[in-house]
Amino acid sequence: SLDQFRTDKVSSSYDPAKATGKWYEVLFADPAQVAASCQVFMNEYNSSDATFEQQISVRYGKIPFSQTYIFERDPSGEKGVYTKYLQGAKALLQLPTVVVDVTESNGQYSLMTTYTKKDIVGKASVQELRLVARTPTLDNATLQGMVDVARKVGIDESMIEKLKPVNHTGCSSLGMVLV
Repeated sequence: SLDQFRTDKVSSSYDPAKATGKWYEVLFADPAQVAASCQVFMNEYNSSDATFEQQISVRYGKIPFSQTYIFERDPSGEKGVYTKYLQGAKALLQLPTVVVDVTESNGQYSLMTTYTKKDIVGKASVQELRLVARTPTLDNATLQGMVDVARKVGIDESMIEKLKPVNHTGCSSLGMVLV
């Protein structure tokens, strides 16, 4: 389980309702997003079954691309621990995902770090590390603080070294296109 990668704040008091709304990826390490830009997503929380629906939109060059992921709460009931899968494709690939850390501002989370890792037998593991915010950019001190927390909770240094900034230059705020 990935629950070891959570801060005490997440394991004791994470509230998924505070993560709803629009987010921007600011730093990421995710092989599926190589050559992507303008990464933005909308979270919707369903309190009746404790799931998240996350609609992510990116651009590959000038081509917009969107997908919707479902985050199901882990059966352990641990706060911030999920299984993520592409909507309609749960049987194909389920990815264990954890909320590493959050920062709260005005009753909502303003910063969030998530980590996904799935070891595939006989192959390399699938991993992604995402540092996200309510704004498209953050100052260096804030980013460094988020990276330091990822390091402190024990996320693999090779993942931290792969973090890349997201290019939000020239991104339109409209670009949510369903595929």
